[in-house]
Amino acid sequence: MEQKFYDAVAASPVIAAVKNMEGLEQCLATDTIQVVFLLFGDICSIGNIVARVKQAGKLAMVHADLVTGLSGSKEIAVDFLHSATQTDGIISTRQSFIRRAKELGVPVAALVGGSEPSMEAAYAAGVSGIFPINPYPAPLQEVMPRCGEHLAFAARNLLHFVESLRKMP
Repeated sequence: MEQKFYDAVAASPVIAAVKNMEGLEQCLATDTIQVVFLLFGDICSIGNIVARVKQAGKLAMVHADLVTGLSGSKEIAVDFLHSATQTDGIISTRQSFIRRAKELGVPVAALVGGSEPSMEAAYAAGVSGIFPINPYPAPLQEVMPRCGEHLAFAARNLLHFVESLRKMP
C-alpha cells in the first residue's frame, strides 16, 4: 500500500475530497486524480463507494467521522472500515479512532482548519499525516501574503504522510 500511495501522489499530487455521489462520479471520470478522500456515506453504502473507487484504479481514504452510523461508535468503527471495505486508510479527528488505526496499521490523515508548527505529539499518537487548510487560525487578509510559506508547510505534512505509508508493512 505505501509504495502504491507514494506513486499515486507522485504521479498526480491532487487529492480529491468528495462529499456526494455527483462529486464521486466526476472524480472517477478524471484520469489525473489517483487518491480520493471520501467525506460521505453510511454504514450500508461505504463498502460499495470504496469498491467503486478501487475499481477505477484509485486509492480511497474514508473520513470515519463523517460516515453515518459510525459517528457515535467507538474503535469498532475503524475495525469495520478496515475489515468490511477495501479502504486504503482513514481520516479522523477522534483519538480513539486514531489509536485503533495505529494498532491495525491503517494510515490516518487528519484534516484541520489550522495547526501549530510542531505536530510531533499527534504523529506519535498515530496520525500518519496532518493536512491543515492553514498552518494557524487567521483572517484571510493575514493569510494571503504568506501563501507560499503555507504551501511549503502543507507540502511538508503531505511528505510526512507519504513517508509514514512507505514504512508500513
